[in-house]
Amino acid sequence: MEEVRVVPAYSDQLNPVVGQRFQSLEFALAFYDVYARVVGFDTRKQGVRKVDDVTTWYYVACNREGHKKSIEDDQLNARFGFSMKRRRLSKRCGCKSSISFKYFSDNGHPGYMVQDFNEVHNHDMVESEHQQFMSVNRHLDDVHQKFILDCSKANIGPTLTFKVLKETLGGFDLVGCTVGDIRNASRDIKAYAHGFDVQMVLDDMAKKKEMSESYTYHYEVNENNQLVALFWCDGLMKRNYHMFGDIVAFDTTYNTNKSICFCTN
Repeated sequence: MEEVRVVPAYSDQLNPVVGQRFQSLEFALAFYDVYARVVGFDTRKQGVRKVDDVTTWYYVACNREGHKKSIEDDQLNARFGFSMKRRRLSKRCGCKSSISFKYFSDNGHPGYMVQDFNEVHNHDMVESEHQQFMSVNRHLDDVHQKFILDCSKANIGPTLTFKVLKETLGGFDLVGCTVGDIRNASRDIKAYAHGFDVQMVLDDMAKKKEMSESYTYHYEVNENNQLVALFWCDGLMKRNYHMFGDIVAFDTTYNTNKSICFCTN
Protein backbone atom coordinates (compact mmCIF):
# COMPACT_ATOMS: atom_id res chain seq x y z
CA MET A 1 0.00 0.00 0.00
CA GLU A 2 1.40 3.37 -1.06
CA GLU A 3 2.14 5.71 1.82
CA VAL A 4 0.10 8.90 2.00
CA ARG A 5 2.12 12.08 1.48
CA VAL A 6 0.52 15.34 2.59
CA VAL A 7 2.39 18.61 2.09
CA PRO A 8 0.35 21.39 3.75
CA ALA A 9 -0.42 24.54 1.81
CA TYR A 10 0.61 27.70 3.64
CA SER A 11 1.99 31.19 3.15
CA ASP A 12 5.68 31.61 2.39
CA GLN A 13 5.93 33.88 5.45
CA LEU A 14 5.04 30.91 7.68
CA ASN A 15 7.33 28.47 5.90
CA PRO A 16 10.23 27.35 8.14
CA VAL A 17 13.49 27.30 6.19
CA VAL A 18 16.68 25.44 7.06
CA GLY A 19 19.16 28.02 8.31
CA GLN A 20 16.46 30.43 9.50
CA ARG A 21 17.61 32.17 12.68
CA PHE A 22 15.83 33.27 15.84
CA GLN A 23 17.10 35.33 18.76
CA SER A 24 15.84 32.81 21.33
CA LEU A 25 14.43 29.30 21.59
CA GLU A 26 11.10 30.74 22.79
CA PHE A 27 10.75 32.73 19.56
CA ALA A 28 11.68 29.68 17.49
CA LEU A 29 9.09 27.46 19.18
CA ALA A 30 6.44 30.18 18.99
CA PHE A 31 7.09 30.54 15.25
CA TYR A 32 6.65 26.81 14.68
CA ASP A 33 3.51 26.73 16.85
CA VAL A 34 1.96 29.44 14.68
CA TYR A 35 2.85 27.44 11.58
CA ALA A 36 1.32 24.26 13.04
CA ARG A 37 -1.78 26.13 14.19
CA VAL A 38 -2.44 27.59 10.74
CA VAL A 39 -1.66 24.37 8.87
CA GLY A 40 -3.72 22.15 11.15
CA PHE A 41 -1.61 19.74 13.23
CA ASP A 42 -0.38 19.45 16.81
CA THR A 43 3.25 19.26 17.90
CA ARG A 44 5.14 17.38 20.59
CA LYS A 45 8.57 17.94 22.12
CA GLN A 46 10.53 14.87 21.13
CA GLY A 47 14.09 15.51 22.22
CA VAL A 48 16.43 18.04 23.81
CA ARG A 49 20.15 18.31 24.52
CA LYS A 50 21.73 20.54 27.13
CA VAL A 51 25.29 21.51 28.02
CA ASP A 52 25.83 23.39 31.28
CA ASP A 53 22.12 24.29 31.49
CA VAL A 54 22.19 25.68 27.94
CA THR A 55 19.87 24.03 25.43
CA THR A 56 22.05 23.24 22.43
CA TRP A 57 19.51 21.25 20.40
CA TYR A 58 15.72 21.01 20.44
CA TYR A 59 13.62 18.58 18.43
CA VAL A 60 9.88 18.95 17.79
CA ALA A 61 7.76 16.33 16.02
CA CYS A 62 4.18 16.01 14.86
CA ASN A 63 2.01 14.66 17.67
CA ARG A 64 1.10 11.68 15.45
CA GLU A 65 4.74 10.58 15.35
CA GLY A 66 5.46 6.99 16.42
CA HIS A 67 3.07 4.11 16.93
CA LYS A 68 0.85 3.05 19.79
CA LYS A 69 2.05 0.03 21.74
CA SER A 70 0.09 -3.10 20.97
CA ILE A 71 -1.43 -5.65 23.34
CA GLU A 72 1.41 -8.01 22.41
CA ASP A 73 3.91 -5.42 23.68
CA ASP A 74 2.03 -5.18 26.98
CA GLN A 75 1.96 -8.95 27.35
CA LEU A 76 5.68 -9.14 26.61
CA ASN A 77 6.40 -6.50 29.24
CA ALA A 78 4.17 -8.34 31.72
CA ARG A 79 6.27 -11.50 31.27
CA PHE A 80 9.31 -9.47 32.32
CA GLY A 81 7.56 -8.21 35.45
CA PHE A 82 6.24 -4.88 34.20
CA SER A 83 2.63 -4.01 35.04
CA MET A 84 0.08 -3.73 32.24
CA LYS A 85 -1.50 -0.31 31.86
CA ARG A 86 -4.83 0.70 30.42
CA ARG A 87 -4.20 2.00 26.93
CA ARG A 88 -5.89 5.18 25.77
CA LEU A 89 -7.08 5.88 22.26
CA SER A 90 -4.22 7.01 20.07
CA LYS A 91 -3.99 8.55 16.60
CA ARG A 92 -0.28 7.97 16.17
CA CYS A 93 0.46 6.78 12.67
CA GLY A 94 4.24 7.08 12.34
CA CYS A 95 4.28 10.61 10.94
CA LYS A 96 7.82 11.81 10.13
CA SER A 97 7.13 15.54 10.02
CA SER A 98 9.52 17.35 12.37
CA ILE A 99 11.81 20.29 12.94
CA SER A 100 14.99 20.75 14.97
CA PHE A 101 16.63 23.91 16.27
CA LYS A 102 20.35 24.23 16.97
CA TYR A 103 22.06 26.71 19.25
CA PHE A 104 24.60 29.13 17.75
CA SER A 105 26.61 32.12 18.88
CA ASP A 106 27.49 34.85 16.38
CA ASN A 107 30.04 37.35 17.73
CA GLY A 108 28.72 36.87 21.23
CA HIS A 109 25.06 37.04 20.20
CA PRO A 110 23.39 33.67 20.91
CA GLY A 111 20.38 32.32 19.08
CA TYR A 112 18.82 29.29 17.45
CA MET A 113 18.63 28.25 13.84
CA VAL A 114 16.55 25.67 11.97
CA GLN A 115 18.83 22.68 11.50
CA ASP A 116 16.38 20.25 9.85
CA PHE A 117 12.80 20.56 8.67
CA ASN A 118 10.50 17.89 7.25
CA GLU A 119 7.13 19.25 6.13
CA VAL A 120 5.69 15.99 4.76
CA HIS A 121 2.93 14.29 6.81
CA ASN A 122 1.35 10.89 6.23
CA HIS A 123 -2.10 11.98 7.41
CA ASP A 124 -4.65 14.66 6.64
CA MET A 125 -4.59 17.97 8.45
CA VAL A 126 -7.25 18.87 11.01
CA GLU A 127 -10.23 20.53 9.36
CA SER A 128 -10.71 24.21 10.10
CA GLU A 129 -13.96 23.72 12.06
CA HIS A 130 -12.18 21.31 14.42
CA GLN A 131 -8.88 23.18 14.83
CA GLN A 132 -10.21 24.92 17.95
CA PHE A 133 -9.86 21.61 19.82
CA MET A 134 -6.20 21.12 18.91
CA SER A 135 -3.85 21.27 21.89
CA VAL A 136 -1.85 24.06 20.24
CA ASN A 137 -5.04 26.17 20.19
CA ARG A 138 -6.12 25.33 23.74
CA HIS A 139 -4.81 27.30 26.67
CA LEU A 140 -5.84 28.29 30.17
CA ASP A 141 -5.30 32.00 30.78
CA ASP A 142 -5.56 33.83 34.10
CA VAL A 143 -9.35 34.15 33.77
CA HIS A 144 -9.70 30.39 33.31
CA GLN A 145 -7.41 29.70 36.26
CA LYS A 146 -9.34 32.07 38.54
CA PHE A 147 -12.69 30.59 37.49
CA ILE A 148 -11.46 27.02 38.03
CA LEU A 149 -10.07 27.98 41.45
CA ASP A 150 -13.37 29.58 42.47
CA CYS A 151 -15.32 26.53 41.30
CA SER A 152 -12.92 24.25 43.17
CA LYS A 153 -13.50 26.25 46.36
CA ALA A 154 -17.26 25.76 45.84
CA ASN A 155 -16.69 22.00 45.39
CA ILE A 156 -17.72 22.14 41.72
CA GLY A 157 -16.10 19.43 39.63
CA PRO A 158 -14.30 19.84 36.27
CA THR A 159 -17.23 18.60 34.14
CA LEU A 160 -19.73 21.05 35.65
CA THR A 161 -17.09 23.81 35.54
CA PHE A 162 -16.71 23.23 31.79
CA LYS A 163 -20.50 23.31 31.29
CA VAL A 164 -20.78 26.59 33.19
CA LEU A 165 -17.95 28.08 31.13
CA LYS A 166 -19.61 26.92 27.92
CA GLU A 167 -22.96 28.48 28.86
CA THR A 168 -21.34 31.68 30.15
CA LEU A 169 -19.15 32.25 27.10
CA GLY A 170 -21.78 31.14 24.58
CA GLY A 171 -20.49 27.92 23.02
CA PHE A 172 -17.87 25.20 22.89
CA ASP A 173 -15.79 27.15 20.38
CA LEU A 174 -15.39 30.05 22.82
CA VAL A 175 -14.30 28.08 25.91
CA GLY A 176 -10.71 27.68 24.73
CA CYS A 177 -10.09 24.42 26.58
CA THR A 178 -11.50 20.94 27.19
CA VAL A 179 -12.77 19.11 30.26
CA GLY A 180 -9.41 17.35 30.42
CA ASP A 181 -7.58 20.68 30.59
CA ILE A 182 -9.82 21.81 33.46
CA ARG A 183 -9.35 18.47 35.22
CA ASN A 184 -5.57 18.80 34.95
CA ALA A 185 -5.71 22.37 36.24
CA SER A 186 -7.83 21.25 39.21
CA ARG A 187 -5.31 18.49 39.89
CA ASP A 188 -2.46 21.01 39.88
CA ILE A 189 -4.36 23.28 42.29
CA LYS A 190 -4.89 20.39 44.69
CA ALA A 191 -1.25 19.34 44.36
CA TYR A 192 -0.14 22.91 45.11
CA ALA A 193 -2.27 23.01 48.27
CA HIS A 194 -1.33 19.49 49.39
CA GLY A 195 0.39 19.60 52.75
CA PHE A 196 -0.55 23.25 53.30
CA ASP A 197 -4.35 23.05 53.17
CA VAL A 198 -4.73 22.98 56.97
CA GLN A 199 -2.42 25.95 57.37
CA MET A 200 -4.42 27.81 54.72
CA VAL A 201 -7.59 27.22 56.75
CA LEU A 202 -5.93 28.45 59.95
CA ASP A 203 -4.58 31.51 58.17
CA ASP A 204 -8.09 32.26 56.93
CA MET A 205 -9.39 31.92 60.49
CA ALA A 206 -6.72 34.34 61.73
CA LYS A 207 -7.70 36.92 59.09
CA LYS A 208 -11.35 36.70 60.10
CA LYS A 209 -10.31 37.17 63.73
CA GLU A 210 -8.45 40.35 62.76
CA MET A 211 -11.50 41.67 60.93
CA SER A 212 -13.98 40.90 63.73
CA GLU A 213 -13.29 40.78 67.45
CA SER A 214 -16.41 38.63 67.94
CA TYR A 215 -14.97 35.87 65.77
CA THR A 216 -13.61 32.95 67.80
CA TYR A 217 -11.70 29.85 66.78
CA HIS A 218 -9.76 27.13 68.57
CA TYR A 219 -7.92 24.10 67.25
CA GLU A 220 -6.03 21.10 68.61
CA VAL A 221 -3.17 19.09 67.17
CA ASN A 222 -1.81 15.69 68.14
CA GLU A 223 1.75 14.63 68.92
CA ASN A 224 2.50 14.50 65.17
CA ASN A 225 1.39 18.11 64.75
CA GLN A 226 -1.69 17.00 62.83
CA LEU A 227 -5.00 18.81 63.18
CA VAL A 228 -7.51 16.73 65.13
CA ALA A 229 -10.13 19.31 66.15
CA LEU A 230 -11.27 22.72 64.96
CA PHE A 231 -14.00 24.95 66.39
CA TRP A 232 -15.11 28.34 65.14
CA CYS A 233 -18.03 30.74 65.52
CA ASP A 234 -18.76 34.32 64.57
CA GLY A 235 -20.85 37.03 66.13
CA LEU A 236 -24.10 35.86 64.51
CA MET A 237 -23.61 32.33 65.81
CA LYS A 238 -23.03 33.68 69.32
CA ARG A 239 -26.19 35.79 69.17
CA ASN A 240 -28.21 32.82 67.92
CA TYR A 241 -26.92 30.71 70.81
CA HIS A 242 -27.74 33.49 73.26
CA MET A 243 -31.32 33.73 71.93
CA PHE A 244 -32.13 30.05 71.24
CA GLY A 245 -29.71 27.99 73.29
CA ASP A 246 -28.49 24.64 71.97
CA ILE A 247 -28.36 24.35 68.16
CA VAL A 248 -28.16 21.30 65.91
CA ALA A 249 -27.14 21.93 62.25
CA PHE A 250 -27.00 19.38 59.43
CA ASP A 251 -24.54 20.21 56.67
CA THR A 252 -25.15 17.91 53.68
CA THR A 253 -21.93 17.47 51.74
CA TYR A 254 -21.98 18.28 48.05
CA ASN A 255 -23.09 15.54 45.65
CA THR A 256 -22.86 12.71 48.21
CA ASN A 257 -25.26 10.76 50.43
CA LYS A 258 -23.35 11.69 53.57
CA SER A 259 -24.12 14.43 56.07
CA ILE A 260 -22.27 16.02 58.94
CA CYS A 261 -23.98 16.99 62.21
CA PHE A 262 -22.78 19.88 64.34
CA CYS A 263 -24.04 20.24 67.90
CA THR A 264 -23.50 22.92 70.53
CA ASN A 265 -24.20 22.59 74.21
